[in-house]
Amino acid sequence: MRCPYCGSTNVIWDEERGEVVCMDCGSVIDRIYVLREDFRVEDSRPSRSRGSVRLSKTTKEFLKLLDRVKSSKKLKDKAVIDTTNFFDYVNGRRGRVKIIKLSTPYLRNLEKDKDISVVLELISKFPRLKSRTDRAKVALAMLTISLVKGGSINVSEVSRVTGLSRMHVRRLVKELSSQKTFMTEVRKNLIRFQQAPLPAR
Repeated sequence: MRCPYCGSTNVIWDEERGEVVCMDCGSVIDRIYVLREDFRVEDSRPSRSRGSVRLSKTTKEFLKLLDRVKSSKKLKDKAVIDTTNFFDYVNGRRGRVKIIKLSTPYLRNLEKDKDISVVLELISKFPRLKSRTDRAKVALAMLTISLVKGGSINVSEVSRVTGLSRMHVRRLVKELSSQKTFMTEVRKNLIRFQQAPLPAR
């Protein structure tokens, strides 16, 4: 099934409410009603949720996150909700982390920057840094490049690009100050990368 509003095929059936919901834009695409033996008239009354439809806890939580992404200038058009992590969170299997991620096209555009791709590859070798969200890893790469090249750190710019709060970016700067081995590796690799000869045509 494809969402008629955004074209996504990432749709689920909310069995509790009998609704088919698009996980990318949050639209209710269809309603599949199943009359249960324990059905009561009160079940069909409108609630104080969106419109006259009673939404399940899962759908309400998802729509709340979706509203956050859409209303945030930092996240709009850059971020998506990771559905696997979202369901793990709703079902109590994880905390509310790594649910909002940079969208793949936006992340790919950032990763095209050669310096950022070199640093991201190095981050994958350091468990403490590797465990961060995709947005935080990109922020770490941007901050590391600024530090290695001797430039000033622009917390506001990193926050704007990645959608992280300024406080989160400041915490990442502090984290980098304790990662001496990582910083040394980045310096070596960026210098090696910049001195590498261009491939023959």
